Amino acid sequence: MGCCRRWVVGLTVACIVLAAVVPVRAADPTLGQDLKDLPKYKFGQSREHLTRIANAVRDAKGAARTRLCTQLAAVLGSNATPDAKRFVCRQLSIVGTAKEVPALTALLLDKELSDIARYALERIPDEAALKAMRDALPKAEPHEKIGIINSLGMRQDKAVLPAILPLLKGKDVPIAIAAASALGKIGGPEALKALAEVRGRAGDKLKPVVSDAYLLCADRLLAQKNNTQAAAIYQEMFKPTEPKHVQMAALRGIVAAGGEKTLPLLTEILTGNDAGMQAAALRFVREVSGPETTKALTGLLPKLPPASQAMLLDDLATRGDASALPTVVAAAKSNDEAVKKAAVKAIGKLGDASTLPMLTALASGGGPLADQARACLDTLPGANVNAAMIGLAEQGNTNVRKELIRSLGARGVAKAVPVLLKAAGDADSGVRSESMKALEVLADEKSAPAIVNLVVKAKDDGDLAAAEKVLGTLAGRAENKDAVVTPILSAVGGAPTKAKCALIRSLGRASGAKALGAVAKAVRDSDEGVQDAAIRSLAGWADAGAAPQLLNIAKTSRKTTHQVLALRGYIRIAGLKEVSAAKKLQMYMYAMAAAKRPDEKKQVLGGLGNVKSIDALRMVVPALAEKALQREAAAAAVKIAKNLGGHGKETIRAAMQKVLEVSKDKRIRKDAGDLLKKAGGPKK
Repeated sequence: MGCCRRWVVGLTVACIVLAAVVPVRAADPTLGQDLKDLPKYKFGQSREHLTRIANAVRDAKGAARTRLCTQLAAVLGSNATPDAKRFVCRQLSIVGTAKEVPALTALLLDKELSDIARYALERIPDEAALKAMRDALPKAEPHEKIGIINSLGMRQDKAVLPAILPLLKGKDVPIAIAAASALGKIGGPEALKALAEVRGRAGDKLKPVVSDAYLLCADRLLAQKNNTQAAAIYQEMFKPTEPKHVQMAALRGIVAAGGEKTLPLLTEILTGNDAGMQAAALRFVREVSGPETTKALTGLLPKLPPASQAMLLDDLATRGDASALPTVVAAAKSNDEAVKKAAVKAIGKLGDASTLPMLTALASGGGPLADQARACLDTLPGANVNAAMIGLAEQGNTNVRKELIRSLGARGVAKAVPVLLKAAGDADSGVRSESMKALEVLADEKSAPAIVNLVVKAKDDGDLAAAEKVLGTLAGRAENKDAVVTPILSAVGGAPTKAKCALIRSLGRASGAKALGAVAKAVRDSDEGVQDAAIRSLAGWADAGAAPQLLNIAKTSRKTTHQVLALRGYIRIAGLKEVSAAKKLQMYMYAMAAAKRPDEKKQVLGGLGNVKSIDALRMVVPALAEKALQREAAAAAVKIAKNLGGHGKETIRAAMQKVLEVSKDKRIRKDAGDLLKKAGGPKK
């Protein structure tokens, strides 16, 4: 946000200066006046002209930008207000070049503008800017001097070292602090030597900054792969006499520089009594790679207090080294709940098939770790895990089998389908239920006959509902619909009535001509339950093929429920993307004629609102006269009119006038009024 703000302000200033220095194009008189007003700008005045100027400057490139920079620099030497000059400096901090350095340099010793001028120079990527700040340093007052030192430090200017080094040892503490901070950023042998000399005798205010700078130099050495020299500095700073935060920073550096060689030190800290350093050591352990580290950490684990064990277990999981698994499994038997939870979580990342008995026992036991164990079962790595889970799901404890079956579904193990189909007929209802849930995710077209059989031979209503759900889901997602429809059609004739109804409802998810013929026939079945299932199947049909049958049922059925179901299904199909606009209009017209209740008519109006056609608008208008439909009709009329883009103005005008007569909705009335104006206004 700050960067964007600087950009806008800077660009504004650039444009302002342009106005003051060069004539503005006659084609843009507003901008010209804005530019003339800029030198008088004071903070708190309206910024509208600044925004307009900023927009103009923003687009400047190449030669145009070069000219703007020159004009900006000229303003700095004029009698413009300090606020205008501040804006110019911010702009030059973004687009300035070596050519603008002299104008900025002139402000470096100005008490009011020194900081903003330095801000710009610090960001101009040219040696001239650095030299300007170096040359101004001896002449600057203390406040300006501190700012210049900070900027040169940010730029990591090694050429300023001869000027900064004496300041580090001077009596002016704020300046010495600035010098120390800059030396840490600049780095190098001279900076290191100076910081080392001063560190031992620095006062309370200076020493923390010197220590931080010293560590920063070590970090730079580490980044340059000079691990030996960096490690020496870190070791020097890792002394009990240093503040705790300095020791922790040094410890991290020691670990980063020494790798596995630092394990004895980390072990000593982790088995000590300093809780703060233990927490830091555990964080840094993750930065040490290699098998020896894992070996050392697993050996260390039992010696740590419970809280540290839990943290270390999390680290072992993150490292992903399977050699830690035996130790992690042992920790899962701990008496401490936090340790057990951390160990089970770690098994989820490190475990293999050998950990299945433990995890399934925990998952099926219903204790505090059950959910954690389930999560682990679902993510357990290892190529042999899925096969082992399939094998265990076929035998053993019922509760364990349920957990394994659930997890096979969560893991997406398609090879488990044969076992799941068998388990779906198990004597235990819980096993059957979990198997159905997993099959809903995993079943493929090849398993359709077996799933149809589960529907036909369901033990009770619960199993029947579950099997129907599996079959319906499969029918909906199958690419080869015939692979699902064919076994359903083969079984439907001889199935018990309830199963027959379930099979018919599933055909609606598959759709297609073969399925439609069978369901249309079932509408005429002597059994009322089968009839109801067939009509419900048609009402939810996946494509437009069922529309004629639904309209016929809506018109001729003696049962109100079936009329409503059929008409709603027909209206839903009219709204499908595959139905052309002309066909939609025809279907909505038939639906409106067949509708006997306001709810169905409202559904038709909702559908018409999505049709971009003047005929759709004409069809909606009569409904504006029916009080029960006025709200929905008005909304549909406005929506259609908006989408027509002005086509059919006379029809739109008449419709919007009618909307304004009957609607009380403020938003609809506003939209209708706007549309009426665009259509030529009300008829006089």
